[in-house]
Amino acid sequence: MSVLGSRIRSAQAVGLSCSRHCATRPFRVIFAFDSRLFGVFYAFPAVSRGRRRHKTTIIPLAATVIRLQVLGTLRVEGTDPAVADELLAQPKALALLLYLALARPPGGQQRDRLVGLFWPELDQDRARTALRGTLHRLRQLLGEDTIQNRGTESVALAPERVTCDALAFTDAVTNGRLRAAVNLYQGELLPSFFLPGSDEFERWLESERAYYAERFIKCAWELVEQYEQDSQATNATHLARVVARIASTDERMLRRVMTKLYELHDRAGAIDVYSRFAARLRKEYSVEPSAETVRLAERIRKGEPLAGK
Repeated sequence: MSVLGSRIRSAQAVGLSCSRHCATRPFRVIFAFDSRLFGVFYAFPAVSRGRRRHKTTIIPLAATVIRLQVLGTLRVEGTDPAVADELLAQPKALALLLYLALARPPGGQQRDRLVGLFWPELDQDRARTALRGTLHRLRQLLGEDTIQNRGTESVALAPERVTCDALAFTDAVTNGRLRAAVNLYQGELLPSFFLPGSDEFERWLESERAYYAERFIKCAWELVEQYEQDSQATNATHLARVVARIASTDERMLRRVMTKLYELHDRAGAIDVYSRFAARLRKEYSVEPSAETVRLAERIRKGEPLAGK
């Protein structure tokens, strides 16, 4: 049996996955092999004559679809574990891939913007050289047609080659598919992902995290009210608690959640989200909830009618 045939059979039998750490903060990356796909990457050691020296060579056998999951985790599916090792060893290349997938508006991204994000410490010529090298390596790892040039000054991911749950979430929200959107949002965008020495990238990432969280909160709250109208109190109270957890620093939203839970006859739930919020404020900021929030919690504890009700 050939080496290639042996590796294919082994992969189909047991599947392939790996988990690593990137930079200085942990996150999980899972590179999953799907035997149903016709294409997969294989790595073979290249050995020079004389002194033995091993170098990983990535050979793209056929085009595969790269599936990125970035909400609540970081999962990259449709690639071989050898690609995982390469990307994890080059966090800037991984960050560039993620940025090209998530940047708004979607499509071509200007090279000047990319060098400012990822190589702010270099002059223009050296930064552009670094960008070209990183794009070249990504094409080697993921396939030449995965990253497209748009003219001479912009690059983009090929949409038919890369999918992303964050983009699916945005599409669901835009088209009013509330339940689909809520199911897609599994948590913070790229939790714990960190790229040392790239402050501009970090600012962009924090902004995107807030953007997706805000869209989820708005979408989920609309669905809470739909559940309430449809007399689905259990679904409404569960989702309202999720909103309180995601909007963890928004005291105004906390009061809306507390009020809604109380109206849905979940007084214990209303007090619970308040207690968690107050404990977090004390622990992280050494402050107390506002007087308005405290008064609302007291009324709910006593079972009193709320103002305006």
